[in-house]
Amino acid sequence: MLSISRLPQKTSGFTLLEILLVITIISIVVAGIAFWVLNFTSVGSKLLNKQDVQIVDTAPKTVDIPIKNTGQIVINLTDEPLQILPVDEKLLFAFDKDIKIGTEWPTGNAGLLVKSYDGIQVELIGYNYLKANRQVANSGYAALKDLDTNSDNILDEFDIDFTNLYVWLDTNQNGVVDRDELHSLQKLGIKSLNIASVVNKNIRVNKSIITKQGQFIQEDGSKGSFVEINLFQDPYYREFTDKIAVSENAKKLPNIKASGYVRDLQEAVTLNPDLYPVIVDYFAIDLADRRFNQMDQIIFEWSKTLKNPYLESRLKSISTPKFDIRLGKDLQFDKYTDIALDNQKIVAGLMAIEAFTGQRQLHFFKTEVLNSLTQTWELNLIISFENQVIMSQTISANPDGTKKQVLLSSDMLSFTPEQRLIIRKKYDMVVENLYKKLQELQGDTKQNIAQLDDPSDQQWVDKSLQEQINTGQYFRKPQKVIDYPRRRHMSECVKPGNIIDQQVRDCAAGKISKTW
Repeated sequence: MLSISRLPQKTSGFTLLEILLVITIISIVVAGIAFWVLNFTSVGSKLLNKQDVQIVDTAPKTVDIPIKNTGQIVINLTDEPLQILPVDEKLLFAFDKDIKIGTEWPTGNAGLLVKSYDGIQVELIGYNYLKANRQVANSGYAALKDLDTNSDNILDEFDIDFTNLYVWLDTNQNGVVDRDELHSLQKLGIKSLNIASVVNKNIRVNKSIITKQGQFIQEDGSKGSFVEINLFQDPYYREFTDKIAVSENAKKLPNIKASGYVRDLQEAVTLNPDLYPVIVDYFAIDLADRRFNQMDQIIFEWSKTLKNPYLESRLKSISTPKFDIRLGKDLQFDKYTDIALDNQKIVAGLMAIEAFTGQRQLHFFKTEVLNSLTQTWELNLIISFENQVIMSQTISANPDGTKKQVLLSSDMLSFTPEQRLIIRKKYDMVVENLYKKLQELQGDTKQNIAQLDDPSDQQWVDKSLQEQINTGQYFRKPQKVIDYPRRRHMSECVKPGNIIDQQVRDCAAGKISKTW
């Protein structure tokens, strides 16, 4: 029979292996706590002197872009579906006072509801309508509610301005109130508008969207419909309502019609004199491919004439009392030569696309929240392109309550290869459209600029160059008259081969000595 010996019993205390195991476990726990404190608390940020800007891992990858609200009330005088004309360059309308924009427009027996006290000047019953409390309505429905002065949800003769309401039937489709185009509700036999009948809708007509629909009652008891509609606008077609007195240099150039939010050429040159020499150089070049190479700089200088700088105004609008959001130096393009990095080129391209098409490219979203863990305020900032997030960051406020300055730099933006391709295609379309307009005027304009091969009359760049040299005004751009030591005639400075470059111009202006 086999005998099994008893195992020796464990003596009291811990073995060396067990002690080492306990020490290891404690070390791991302590290291984990330290890592969490250093990386995810304000104490850790201070100890490590970390910046308060970090990427939000849980940020959304896509965003919904809000549709611009131009909600107006349109009365449909027939039982037929509402008809809306698509945008073209002929019908421009100014919902805002500064600029008329290509707008989809009601046609047929449908017209905009307006208010008029004299039958000439009208006010649209819709977005931006001035209410009785001196605030503006944010929709057509809100404007109707304001007109309902007795608050019975029926707009009729018992409301103060009912007799001043008209349907504007724009029969010639020019966006201007002409004679016999205003028809009073009473003349049309409309007894009342039933505000209580209004229901929400989401119906697309062309690119416009019907957001609400209600009923009106006629004198004979029959019913018709009215809608609140966001009339689509395309700023590519536009006309500025304010005119700029153009400069003398600008008058020498053809007034090439631009598009979007930039002015036509003569006004653009007046706003940005640096555009003038670039345009002159373009028309002085003989080879088409060399002229095409000038387009990037022309578009850059032309884009700088925007009334509101492309990104500065956008960032200012999302700044808060706790956060002052501004452009970093690498995105402040004063000169074309400032653009070097890939993301700088992309942003400059987006600036040009928005300037010449009027279509917003980058959208900004912000939320300001109190971090319950650190008890500090944080700004969640998102920038999107084509509904795709290209930047999502959280910025912590200053602990002492002072306003924190946040600088947006190009390295914060992340564009995918697909997005870069989309931007490139959009930018190329801007270049091609403008290049075509410049080429159409190339022949006629070249006769008025740069007759380099004709020394008899010395028309080096344009007919006034001789006067500019004699009076000391430098041709390239407007400058203060400086008493140079000695000015020379251009013919004294021209290089062999009839070459005129910057050195030749500086020589003629007396800035440098002739060394060739």
